[in-house]
Amino acid sequence: HKIVPDHCVERNAGCITIDNERYLRYSGELQVVLQDAKQDDRVNVVAHLQDLSDLKKLAYFREGYTYELIEADEHLPFLIQSVL
Repeated sequence: HKIVPDHCVERNAGCITIDNERYLRYSGELQVVLQDAKQDDRVNVVAHLQDLSDLKKLAYFREGYTYELIEADEHLPFLIQSVL
């Protein structure tokens, strides 16, 4: 499934991105931006954290675990949870 370049803009902390087809083998990877980054034609900005204080919580995430974004409710639109 091709992910075409779209909304390739400057990435601020808290943005959620998906690498597009220009990133070749990384196409489709989802990332949460922890530090501001410059615009990259290979990366689509698709969303952002509504509450930037949630960035602090990401410090507890560890490599090697699988996480998923789930829709919670209108007060907490997305929740990231570990999948065991």
